[in-house]
Order: sequence, then structure tokens, then C-alpha cells
Amino acid sequence: MTWFNSANSNATNGSNIIKINDNQSVANIRTSDALVLGAFAPVEIAKAYVTTHGTFVELIKPWPNATQNQVPCVVLPTSGDFNTAVSALNNASKMVNDNYKAMIDWQTKTGSVQFSDLEGNTQTVKTLRQMQSEIDTANPYPWAMRKVEFEARRQQNLDRYAASGFVHFGKHLESANTINEGLWARATEPNVLRLGASSLNAGTSKTDEPVLHMAGVIVHLTQLCNTDEAFNAIKLPAAEAGLRTYDSTTGLSVTHSSPDVAFASETNTNKVVTERSDMFGFELFLREINDTDPFVYKHGILQSQSSNINGVATITDTARPATYFAWFEGDETSIGKGVNWIQANEMQRIAIASDPKNNLYFDDLTGKFYQWCVRGRCFAGQGNGDWAALNSQHSYCGFSVSNRVATQGIKDSGASFTHQASLSFNSGTNAAAYSAKNHNIGIFSNKSPIFSNNGESYFLVCGTINRLNKGAYHPSFNAVGAAQFWNKDNTVNGSAKWFSAHSKRVSNKAQCFDFGDFGSSSYTNADFGKIGNTHTNARPDGRCYDAIYANGFGGACRDMRYSAHSLTISNINGVDLEVKSGQYRGLQTCPFTQIFTSVNEVPSGFTIINQDTPTAIVAQTTMGPSVSGSIPHIDVFGPPTSILQCSDLKRGWYGHWVPNSLQGNAAANLHLSRPATNILSGILTNDTGATWQTWSPTLDSINNTIYLSADMASSQHIYLVYYHAQATMTIQANNQRAASLIQPRSVFVTDSCEPHSGRDLLYSLTNSVGASTTAHNKAIGYAALSIPLNPLSSITHTPISHTAPSNNSKGVKALSYFVVQNNQVFINFAYTQLIHNGSNWGDDNTVYMTDGQQTRLDANDQEVIYGTAQLVEPLGWIK
Repeated sequence: MTWFNSANSNATNGSNIIKINDNQSVANIRTSDALVLGAFAPVEIAKAYVTTHGTFVELIKPWPNATQNQVPCVVLPTSGDFNTAVSALNNASKMVNDNYKAMIDWQTKTGSVQFSDLEGNTQTVKTLRQMQSEIDTANPYPWAMRKVEFEARRQQNLDRYAASGFVHFGKHLESANTINEGLWARATEPNVLRLGASSLNAGTSKTDEPVLHMAGVIVHLTQLCNTDEAFNAIKLPAAEAGLRTYDSTTGLSVTHSSPDVAFASETNTNKVVTERSDMFGFELFLREINDTDPFVYKHGILQSQSSNINGVATITDTARPATYFAWFEGDETSIGKGVNWIQANEMQRIAIASDPKNNLYFDDLTGKFYQWCVRGRCFAGQGNGDWAALNSQHSYCGFSVSNRVATQGIKDSGASFTHQASLSFNSGTNAAAYSAKNHNIGIFSNKSPIFSNNGESYFLVCGTINRLNKGAYHPSFNAVGAAQFWNKDNTVNGSAKWFSAHSKRVSNKAQCFDFGDFGSSSYTNADFGKIGNTHTNARPDGRCYDAIYANGFGGACRDMRYSAHSLTISNINGVDLEVKSGQYRGLQTCPFTQIFTSVNEVPSGFTIINQDTPTAIVAQTTMGPSVSGSIPHIDVFGPPTSILQCSDLKRGWYGHWVPNSLQGNAAANLHLSRPATNILSGILTNDTGATWQTWSPTLDSINNTIYLSADMASSQHIYLVYYHAQATMTIQANNQRAASLIQPRSVFVTDSCEPHSGRDLLYSLTNSVGASTTAHNKAIGYAALSIPLNPLSSITHTPISHTAPSNNSKGVKALSYFVVQNNQVFINFAYTQLIHNGSNWGDDNTVYMTDGQQTRLDANDQEVIYGTAQLVEPLGWIK
């Protein structure tokens, strides 16, 4: 009877020729025999032959499965072999009884049996179980996905998606603080963000849980550091307490024994870290499952807290230390649960391996199982301010060149940062595989084999968080602090805000971190700014240092969870509408204003904004980490010379100085510097800060002003107004219409005071606050008429029919167009400021294309600004 066994064969999808690489004899293979290759179903054989090019088996039909290389195969005899034997036995009835036992043995035992023919000759045949055993030996674990199939699926995903990113964002909890689709926060949970939510919650995602595409691998994020289905916890490191310094020259970070020591060690480049930005994302790598590392995890999530994997109970992984599962350095609470694969029985293994979401496969060449695994990671910014490189188009991922995010992969532990470029993530083109498919788009990669069993490690940046610190809040010395100061008149548990007559007043930043019990050398208590403490209203926005919010200080900032799908025109138009309707989050670093006594004192990086006398120079810069969404802002009104004498403000503050027209004690309206959404509080001083008193400003949302009654008004007072505003939506940019994705269609015009009618875009482009209530003047689009091919040429549009604005409001016209840079899509705006002269807008129906921002005269000879701006964040990826 026919039997054939090869250890090395190749099959190509769509071809009916099977190549036998070890040159086993095919002399006994016959037509209609069955070929079994790998874990696939048997296929029928047409013939077998040998040529000068090798040994081949020809199939009746082309090989329908994925291409296989160097895999074992066997040929099984057809039923005709056995029919012949049975027929011979039937013809020799006298031999039936003699062969009956052999038939039973053939069905039930291993080895071989002998049958006798009519002539008394014997024929040896392998038993049914023996044949199955040999098939299993050549093809173990037939129920497991093979590496070749897994890699074929990876390739399909790489072809399907535009980049690594989110296939689905997941749902979010409607009752919580929503950041964006699938990402939300609870201000009552310390140091945690949430991804995904269970069914019946908010959002348009097709799945409850977030689904990632990373380098061809699909990951369903569920129960990451959380027991609830579809919920995932993003864990963040603790807030700064004034103990750590960072030297921007050397890149060295040092944690000191006390804030006193830390602040004493400050130099021009070495500063105490108090204004930190954290970054989070997901690391992907391949693990070999073996005796020393035997666990598999649900969906490959190392930090999974699921009680089972496909019905198989999980246990806490004790094979690896807590550092292996850590979200951040020092995290010991994220140890994952999994199933010990080595100890699992076959039925348990089949249940887990049968679910492709677990990203588990068997490699026939090595004879081992492997699992693609995901680890959530969060990194505290090394120093103050924003990260240097987070977009995957950079050559590294890091806070700075000398502090690059380090891979951990299969290692038990790993530093957050490394100075060695060879250990940092990089998006170079030296990919071990799939380089032709640009599989590094949207993701950082590391090709070192010490981090992954196949030399592939990846990291997907998902976003940043602006962090408050544990120190006491002060608008000048510690604007991102959260604690109150000790109440100097209460030695037990009293506390007070920075301006209170009862507070222990400070004169420098270090004192905001002078923690301890009430006493002569202690100014505050770190617990005063903590969730649940009775003294947590130090800040004008009432925020706590260990809570994570949806926006602003202490909140989520950059959302870099871009879709893995290629953007469509509909997607892009949707974002454009969000911008014009005031729903876009925006992103900005905060303005910092300081007053100097002479021009020579103004440091590099500051811009002088007022120079009425030689004795008081008002200058401004930006500093600190970026903030997004609704942000708290401070406007300071008062004479610069008086502010210079105010110890609480003379060293500067986060916010603006606003000139006012107060005359004596006459009632007046103070114009806020940027569009306000709500007033938080107000304080004033009539003695240059020796004492302060609170007041409750009322917002005129149309004119963006606050009213001062005659009894409160004085040209010599200093007023502080705290309010919420929307983060800036755009930054200045060069004209890039040559790279436009689609041609612009209409010119958007507004002068409205309403946020949903373009007020925030008007401010972002021109720094003018819309104040008009004229109904006809709300956001209107005017059709573009001529769009020359030359990207430097002007574009014409239909005449503007806006009527005269109310409240003498200025306006803007903006032509949005979409550009592609390194596979990422941005929205650009070509804009021109509009000023009504009482008769008309002075507009010439033309949009001028230019780089940055410039000035020109309109048709009424009024000077207006015009230029090109770009949305602060990319929209996503495009093929």
C-alpha cells in the first residue's frame, strides 16, 4: 500500500505543483492518493515525478491555502487500497476468520498488522492509529496557528491599513470627563486615565474596546490593569514634589533628599522639575513560550487582569518580577494574570490557540510556541516643558536627544530612558521584514534581538498629559502647584490661599515646596493638594495634583491616537467643521508675562509688547508644557510700574498683561485678552500686593468684558481675573498649497461672538475677539471662483455680503485647504483680517497666499494682517 513521508516541502498559493526538497522517493505515489501538508486539509494527487530540477507532486487542483515553505508532508493511501484487500478477503471466505483479529487490531492498535491473501501470502499494513501518530509527529499541534499563516495575516494588515494606529477607538463613559473618542478620565481616581468602555456607553466606535494595529499585528485592548471587560487603565507616575532636578545640557536627572537640597543645586541649566509632561503608549514585541517564561496572556496583554482566557482560568504570573509588568519606573501594582502554557492540558491549549485575538502561533522550524505581547508604558518627562520628539517621523522618540525612550521588550526590567541611540526606538528603513510595505509608518521600532525573539520591537505613542505638582499654588512662583499654604494664624490644620492675609506668604518657588507640619520653616503640606483632602481649593480651577482631567493644567494634552485607516475627505471635512464650530481641542504652550525696568533686562526669547516708559517694559514669552482644550488663563490689569512693586507678580505670571483705560474711580469695562468661556474668580490689590481682596467678576460674553463699578475702579489698582479659554487652534505656517490633497471650495467668513460660529478660529488666526451679534454675519462660506494652478497665485471668491458688525467687531476670512506631509494630513488656512469702516469691509474678493503672517492695506487703506496658518495637530494618515 502507498505511504510517503517528507520532512521538507514547498507549496505556493495558486500553483498545483508541490516541490519535495529532501528528494524522498515518489515511486509508490499513485493517482487519487491524498497529500497532507502542514495543518491543512488533504488534497488529491494527479501524479508524482522526478526531473533534473528535482522531485515534484502534481495536484488535481491548485494549492488553495497560504504559501508554505520547508514544511513536512505525507501521502495517505486511498480507500482503493483497502477495498482491494477487503475484496481479496471476501473472495477467500475461508480466510475471513483468520484475518478478523488483524482487522480489529488495524483499527484499534498502533504499529502494523499482517493480512493473508488467497495464495497464503502475507501483507504488512500500518494501523490506522499508527498512521495518525506519524501524521502528528510530522505535524504536531494541528489545532495551532502556524507562523507562516500568522505572517501572511500580518502582511494583509500592512496592505490594508495606512499606518500603525487605532483600528477602533473604543467607547467612553458618557458620565465621565471625555477627552476624545474612547479616552476619558475620572477626577476622583489618582494618576489614571481610561481607554474603552463596556457596551451601552458613549461613542461611535464599532467595538467597546480599543483595537490597535501595530506593524501588522492586531491587538484588542481589554482589561488592561482592570477587571472590567473593555475597560483599560492607563497608569501614570506620581506628581513631582520638588525633589528632582534635570540638567538640559547633560540630560542628567537627579532625585535629591529634600526640596531644599534640590533647589539649592539649581544652575542656569539645572532646574528643579515642577512643570512636567508625561507620555503614554504601547510597546509590542514577540515572546517565546518556554519553561522559564511559560505564561500566555489574554490578547497578549501582559498587564491583563482577566480572570480567564477563553474559559481557561488565569493565575497571577509569578515567573516574572513586578518590573516586567510596570507601566512606569517604580510601578509594582500592574502584575498580569495569565495561563501557564507548559502546565495547561491539550483542551485548554486548544481553547486559547483557537482564538486569533490571542496572537499565539506555533513555529514548525523551531518547534516552539510564540506570542506577540503588548505592554502599556508611561514615561514622566525628564525635565520641564514638552517632549522633543514624539511624532514617528522623527529619528528617535524621546524627551531630548540624550533622553530617548528605551525598549524593554522581553527583559525583566528596563530604564525609561537611555543615552545610547542603539537602544532607542528609531523609525529607520533597516526593517528586518516588510520594509517594502513601510510598516514603520506611525510607529517607532527597534531591531535589536535582545528585546524580542525575532528582533522586532515597536512602540506606539498615544498621547501626553500635563501634570500638576505637589507644591503650593502661586500664580508667579508655582503656577502648576495644587496645595494651599499653611494658615499662619492656625497651628493645627488651617490652610489658606496664596493671597490670603492668613497665609504664610512666600518670596520664591522653593518655599512652595517647603513641606512639613506647621512651623517657622514650613510653608505648606503636600497633602493639601491631594484628592479627598479638605484643603484642595488652592487653585482657581480647584484641581488636585494626583487627579487627571480631560484638559488644561493637570489634564490630557496631545491625543496622538491616530486612526490606522486612511483618512477620507469626509474625515477631513469633519475636523474642519469642528474647528469652525468651536469643538476642536487646540494645543498651546502658555504665555508668560514679566515686567522689566529696562530693555537690557529683557531675556532672550521674550518679546516686548509695551514700552511706554524706560522704567517699565512689558515683555512676553511662552514656557512650560503644552495644554489642550479648555484652559485657565490669567489677565492682569494695572500700571506696569505698580506691578513692578508687587512682590507676588514682579517675577512674572502665566497669562497676559492687559492695558486698560480706567480713569480715576469711574465705572468701566475691562476687555479680556482672549475669548472667555466662563469666569473663575478675581482678586485685586490697592497697595501693590501688601493685601489682596476677592471679587466676583461677571462676564459679558458678547463683548468679552467684565464690569467694574465705580467703587471698585481705580487706575492705580492691580486686578487679576481668572477665566477659562479655549487653547489656540493654529500656528503660523508656510503656504503649502502645492502639496494640497484637494482643492479648496469656499472661503469661511465670521465676526461672531458665538463659539459655535467661528469665534475661536477668528482669535487663533488674528488675535481678535469676535463681538458681533448680527445674525447674518454668523459663519458663512463664500464660493471660491478661480483657483490658479500656481500655488503662489491669489484665489478669488464671490463678494462678501456680511453686513456691518455690531460692537465694532473685527472679522476674518479663511480658506482652508488640506496638505500631506510624510503621509500625514494637515489643514492649512489662508486668511485675511477684515475691518469694517462703517460703509464696507474693504475686501477685494481675493485670498492672498503667503508664508507666515504679514500686513497689507485693504481696499479702504486700513492695515490688516494676512497669512497662512496650520492646525496644531495632524489629522491622521493617508496612503
